[in-house]
Amino acid sequence: MAANTKAVTAGIASLAKSGFYGAAIHEKKPVPFPATGAKKNVRGEAHTLRGVHLCCDACVVGAQKAVETVPGLQAIEIDRKLRTVKLIGKEISLAESIKALQKAGFYAHVRTPKKPKSPKSPKKKK
Repeated sequence: MAANTKAVTAGIASLAKSGFYGAAIHEKKPVPFPATGAKKNVRGEAHTLRGVHLCCDACVVGAQKAVETVPGLQAIEIDRKLRTVKLIGKEISLAESIKALQKAGFYAHVRTPKKPKSPKSPKKKK
């Protein structure tokens, strides 16, 4: 048992960073995994899921089998080195894709676009 909620949260974040997913409870309360960045109603022809645990052939096969039943899927591209699972097809639900991986014990996230930096005003010399 972890010493405190901060330690539990750090442990869950570490598991997610390594590409693992599961259920965690601390002091009889569920501890959430980090946000995946997936919006609920996003559908598209291709989604790249990042940070998936793909250390060996068994993990690759496990991730592939997990997403094979996602509606609209036509092709899967897995890159072990980059730890990505790219789903290609028609009207693929991003949320359903991530849920499929989570159900199999894999954590994944999507890259969210960064906000453009606002230009800095030049400093005035005195």
